[in-house]
Amino acid sequence: MPFLKNKTVKDEESTEKRMPTLSVCICIDSSFQGAGSIIDRLKRSLESVKNVAQEIIIVEAKKHGAESESVADGNSIITSALESLAMEYDADYHSCAFEGDLSKVLNIAVRSAGGDFIMALDPDEELDAGSHDKVIRLLDAKHYDVFYTKIVNYDANGDITSFYYRPRIFKNHLEFYFEGEFIPRLVCNDKRRYTQIFINHYGYTLPIEAQRKKVLHNLELFKKQAQREPDNPYIYFYAAEGSELVGDLGVANDCLLKAVEIAGAKIGDAPQLKELLVECYFMLSKVAMDSDKIDAALEYALKGYELEENNVNINYVLAETYYRREDYESAYKHYVAYAQYFEMLENLEVKKEFLIFDSVYYVNYMLGKTAVAIGKGDEAAGYFEKAIQMKPDFAEAYYDLGMVYQQRGDVARAVESYEKALEIDPELAHASCGLGVLVFNDDPERGMELIETAHETAKGDKKISEIYESYKSSKKKVLERSRVSVCINTHDNSRIKDTIQSTINIAEEFVIPHKKDEEMQEKSIKGKRVLLVNIDDDLSISERKNALIKNSNFDWVLFLNEGENIGADDIDKIIKMTKRKEVDLYSLNVVSELGGSDGRFTSCRYEPRLFRRKELSAFDEVVFEDVNATGKREISDVCVHKDNLFTEAATSIKENIIIFND
Repeated sequence: MPFLKNKTVKDEESTEKRMPTLSVCICIDSSFQGAGSIIDRLKRSLESVKNVAQEIIIVEAKKHGAESESVADGNSIITSALESLAMEYDADYHSCAFEGDLSKVLNIAVRSAGGDFIMALDPDEELDAGSHDKVIRLLDAKHYDVFYTKIVNYDANGDITSFYYRPRIFKNHLEFYFEGEFIPRLVCNDKRRYTQIFINHYGYTLPIEAQRKKVLHNLELFKKQAQREPDNPYIYFYAAEGSELVGDLGVANDCLLKAVEIAGAKIGDAPQLKELLVECYFMLSKVAMDSDKIDAALEYALKGYELEENNVNINYVLAETYYRREDYESAYKHYVAYAQYFEMLENLEVKKEFLIFDSVYYVNYMLGKTAVAIGKGDEAAGYFEKAIQMKPDFAEAYYDLGMVYQQRGDVARAVESYEKALEIDPELAHASCGLGVLVFNDDPERGMELIETAHETAKGDKKISEIYESYKSSKKKVLERSRVSVCINTHDNSRIKDTIQSTINIAEEFVIPHKKDEEMQEKSIKGKRVLLVNIDDDLSISERKNALIKNSNFDWVLFLNEGENIGADDIDKIIKMTKRKEVDLYSLNVVSELGGSDGRFTSCRYEPRLFRRKELSAFDEVVFEDVNATGKREISDVCVHKDNLFTEAATSIKENIIIFND
């Protein structure tokens, strides 16, 4: 590894003639009680940057003064370990006296650096492996001096707890320095850029109670510093962050308002405070949302948006706030802005290494939910699918995708999505309820069991309770009724819509001939299965009918031609007819209009249209296309209406056939 030994800042002319170099600066406070445990973590930190840094600088801050002998011995052990690590990684080791100001320690490291760029790293942080190439490419930047990286916090279980952006990579510039006693911040120019470089922070792996004590200790230090610097807005901002961590939202809110007051008064002379103001408004909005003060949250977020429209955090909190206010159009706009910031919607394969560290999967999920709310169902499916691609165990996204498919009438894919959601999370009540509704007609016992499970799991959910009561009362009726396949003979589907609509409440499935030269397909209409059967156009009428019936699946067959429909009053009659065990075939009254828009002239004849499928032999090729069936036949007064089958030109023949007046 080519380390730098010349500790001078390179001029602009020389930097353009060679590859830019990077110095990594790491500072350790060996007076901290837990510093000994950080040595192993520091080694991992050094491993993470050894292939991207041309120079590594380690600075140990030692606390001098009244120390016990045991503390002094401990510091000596830490120093020895640090010196050994420095030799192992060919790093420069420095030590200095620690007087309570971490910024002074960092500035010693920065002023010791000889690289064109500097990366500031804590000893409990690691540069993510997927960000190595990005750091190298970043150093070629011509128009930016400061780069914000994403700090990703992990807990003791290895789970991500939060993330935020901090300026961690910057040009080696004599005017750039750190200030702030307890949480140093970089003082620099505004030539900055946010990046997708990830630094993983493992400082929150302490037990919860230990973390709380640490935060409370820091808050006491901030109070003392505020007494010395009452007009420093950063002190109040960091105090707010600590207060939020321990759940004291009231104190956090007060500290943020104080920071806004001070920064707002100074921003005319210190424009760099705009960034702090935006962060304050973001946190104020977040705290307000956590306190269920949605109007206040929106007010703060909009103030931040006025200062910086492209701020990723502000767009995110605006999206969440608008969504909770049910302003889905505005929520959709800001979710899109958030997602586009990461450039992940169109190029997932290139960017997929980021996804484990990011909430973009959730934003795609919320984009799907808002798209559904504003009537963009097709877009919603795409967003849900992207969320699932990023997070394969995302049960809620599978459920919402199933909802989209169900609304489209794609029952098979809806069932598949609901089942996948329940496979991941068996207690996802809405997925259980949705699946139960879809399978209820085909399998009432299973459907009711799923709905009952949802009702028990989500006690108090009004929508699920209503569905449960509705299906509970209809279960017996469904179990008692015979199920009907509606076979529709059609050539071009031009008049099939009304036929389907008239029988949608009785049909378990529709069987329809398919013109294209394809195998039988399964689709759906309004939640009812549709079988599209490939039938040769050269077949006779009876052969076409027999082919359709052969592919039906339920107890009874209702046979209709395109343009025919069943009156609403006759649907209940058909249900009752199919319950009769002694009858196997019904001849229905087929009524046709013969001419005129007033429908005064009609003809009718009885044809076998409703029969038990198992009793069917086949349709005969006779004038009235009779059907061979065993068992008892009966004539019914149920009417099959032919919708204006004949044109007005045909009225001249009405005298030659039987006429019935209304």
